[in-house]
Amino acid sequence: MQKITDLQPQEVWSYFNEILAIPRISKKEEKIINYLVDFAHSNKLSHKKDRVGNLLISKPATRGMEKRKGVILQSHVDMVGEKQAGVEHDFDSDPIKAYIEDGWVRAKGTTLGADDSIGIAASLAILASKEVKHGPLECLFTIDEESGMTGALGLQPGFLKGSVLLNLDSEDEGEIFIGCAGGMDTVASLRYKKKRVNRNKIAIQVSVGGLKGGHSGDEIHKGLGNSIKILNRFLWNADQRFKVRLSHLEGGKARNAIPREAEAVITLPPRSLELIRVYFESFVNILKKEMEVIEPEFQMVMKLTDAPEFVMSRKQQNKLFNVLYACPHGVVATSQEISCLVETSTNLASIRHTGEERLEIVTSQRSSVESSKRDIADRMASLFRLLGARVKHSGGYPGWKPNMASEILKISTKAYKDLFGSQPEVKAIHAGLECGYVEGDIGWEFWKKEGNPLPERTIQLLEEHKIGLFGAITSKPKDAAASELDPSLHDKGLVYSSPIVGLRQHFNLDVCIRPCRTYKGNPLNFIRRGQGNSIEEPKIDVAIFRQNTEGLYGGVEWSNPPEIVYKGLASHPKFMKNFGDVPVEELSISTRIFTKKATERILRAAFEYAGKFGYKSVTVCEKPNVIRETSGMMYKMAQEIQAADFPGIELWNTNIDAQMMWLTKNPENYGVIVAGNMFGDIVSDGFAGLIGGLGFACSANLGEKVAVFEPTHGSAPKYADYPVSIVNPIAMMESACLMLDHMGETDIAARIRNSISKVILDGKVRTYDMMKLTGSAEVIDQGAASTRQMTDAIIENL
Repeated sequence: MQKITDLQPQEVWSYFNEILAIPRISKKEEKIINYLVDFAHSNKLSHKKDRVGNLLISKPATRGMEKRKGVILQSHVDMVGEKQAGVEHDFDSDPIKAYIEDGWVRAKGTTLGADDSIGIAASLAILASKEVKHGPLECLFTIDEESGMTGALGLQPGFLKGSVLLNLDSEDEGEIFIGCAGGMDTVASLRYKKKRVNRNKIAIQVSVGGLKGGHSGDEIHKGLGNSIKILNRFLWNADQRFKVRLSHLEGGKARNAIPREAEAVITLPPRSLELIRVYFESFVNILKKEMEVIEPEFQMVMKLTDAPEFVMSRKQQNKLFNVLYACPHGVVATSQEISCLVETSTNLASIRHTGEERLEIVTSQRSSVESSKRDIADRMASLFRLLGARVKHSGGYPGWKPNMASEILKISTKAYKDLFGSQPEVKAIHAGLECGYVEGDIGWEFWKKEGNPLPERTIQLLEEHKIGLFGAITSKPKDAAASELDPSLHDKGLVYSSPIVGLRQHFNLDVCIRPCRTYKGNPLNFIRRGQGNSIEEPKIDVAIFRQNTEGLYGGVEWSNPPEIVYKGLASHPKFMKNFGDVPVEELSISTRIFTKKATERILRAAFEYAGKFGYKSVTVCEKPNVIRETSGMMYKMAQEIQAADFPGIELWNTNIDAQMMWLTKNPENYGVIVAGNMFGDIVSDGFAGLIGGLGFACSANLGEKVAVFEPTHGSAPKYADYPVSIVNPIAMMESACLMLDHMGETDIAARIRNSISKVILDGKVRTYDMMKLTGSAEVIDQGAASTRQMTDAIIENL
């Protein structure tokens, strides 16, 4: 029997065989990392590990090649551990039993782990070789690729030096990937008018199903049926023949999927029923012939249903049918450089009712060319504006345009041909590649070292990537901050300011959303006494909209105000009456500035959110009876916006002090609450207390171009020196879910929230706050879960 160590190149397969003997399933990579460290020592190579456990082994350039570009070879050290039923194998201790059959290396009853042990082996063979000539060489071995990408996600700037990275984790022999598509969403929101249905009308429901669906990137070129396009084609033609009226239209679920199902309810005169049945049968037969190869399971059903109360106005119905018929779907352009590669596409993903008299149409665009992605998105926007809809672009991420003139590509293809006698396939994919986090420098440590807690490089990073996940950081009072500066920065007039406030103001992240929802089974949920001394646990589902950049947090304030400020204040009679005799040096003044533009934006965001997620009311929480100009302006504008654009959503008004009372009496009555900066901060913390505290409180800071997501709690510096982290990670996870929602990855966000819900309901894993313990290093001994244990429990339930 042929041995693995006899395979060629022998150096690679010898290392591969050694790796097979080392247990290394995901999250248990210690043994393989130790093996690699021993390899580095025995070959006298430098190595270093980062804080998450990734290992980098470096080898100096061959003499005479020191000025060549540095190359990084990347592979991951973990493997998927699966075994066949009845096979006895312990992935924590047993070696993989491999053999050769029909020219393939296989494993007996288990996964082989060639993903990515062959990449590791190739790297080691090159590192050990005294014959391979090379420039500066780094081999990066990342952890936990198969179950979380925590190794790749945890990479820090500066850990690597090379400028060319080759990933050794490709799926198929002879393929080189050099590009992927970027994407964005174009979402249209239509407010339509309803008309009451005539009593002599009948209603029919028409549905489309049986389609394959598919990924809007990988499978957009296949010509798969789009249920919305098919259904609208029928509706458009039926309207031409029978003057039908539309009551309901819905289809599709995910932004990145080609819709499989759709349904509509239409009305028409009873005399047209038989005629439309005949036409329907003819239409379905035509469609089945058109799609018999690609969609053999396609079906359409038409049946009588209860007559609705309302239909869409005739004028808007005509526009909707025409726009959906004209709406492009599918491939827009193919690459001129790579054969058969889709370069640009658009997907009509979903249409649904988001509230009374509101429709939302979601489309997604992809392109490996940034300008082409923007162009097709703008074309979609112009089409929807003809419908009279509000249009919003979101979820954008950049593409990686294939570069057929790439220097490294030329070298790689030539090397492949020289070695194997054939050309490799050079490919790109019309979808996003796996991505990770890019960490930005921010917070207290950078204040102490640089005198700036928000370095310009971090602002540039956000300007490039558009989305940030902000961890809790430490802030201290003015004098304490100054005392901790590096001595070289003393006497430079530096003043500490909050980095998150700085981000909000720099990027105008003026809309803050703080959802507060109870999880069933959370022992910290709000309870109250009901009738007959019973105990009630109301279900709370509230979203607080806080204006983020103005009001008392706008930063316009003085101690000992300058003369020009004092003169302006002195022109107000109440100032002179109440403070005219106070010496100017004894005055400290903070301003509360509201602008109509920002106020309208936060109000509209609140009403649109209420409509989209089915909330019945929007409550303005201010103090207009006392703070008449600013609070009064917000409530007056809310009245105008609600009357003009959101009549189906109730508008409530409560004073901030009364709101704090009502939230402990009947919090379940509230849906969306909108407030200025400080009052929004106060009421959101109040509601957070009802759902379990700040360990469950998340937030989104949204601007027109940039979005930053963060938990609302602080950094808890008193726990920083504990041997094990004890803080509750759920608020951070919920913030990440908000980020995923914003990016359009709602399915992933829902999976994470469902997993959190399962862990909380199960009750076996609880952090110290959920056990109502005082935070201390001893809580772990008292049965509390650590941060890592809670995180692992949630991951296991995904």
